[in-house]
Amino acid sequence: MLQPAELNPGSSNITNVAFRWSAPDSVWPITGYRVYQTVNNGVPQLIDTTSRFTTSRQYAMAPGSTFTFQVIAENAFGSSAMSPPASFSTAPSRAPETPQPYDSPTLPRNYY
Repeated sequence: MLQPAELNPGSSNITNVAFRWSAPDSVWPITGYRVYQTVNNGVPQLIDTTSRFTTSRQYAMAPGSTFTFQVIAENAFGSSAMSPPASFSTAPSRAPETPQPYDSPTLPRNYY
């Protein structure tokens, strides 16, 4: 069985990363996928399994960071090789808005 095709970005935001891939050509039906994320030491770590869906969304990620993923397809006869690694980024967090100085209106002298 061939490996899943190239991973492509989906919608992402400050703390979520989404991506999708194409199912590999296989004589036997795909029964599921395993999603791996490369961690600091460079070793892919299993983070998700899906049934026949060709998408994944990862939550609670650090804002403004890049993450690398790979996918393995599975069927009744075994597993494919890992897809080529693909990196996706979360959006940077917005800096808090700088408070503007408050100009109080000038009140009339006889204001009580």
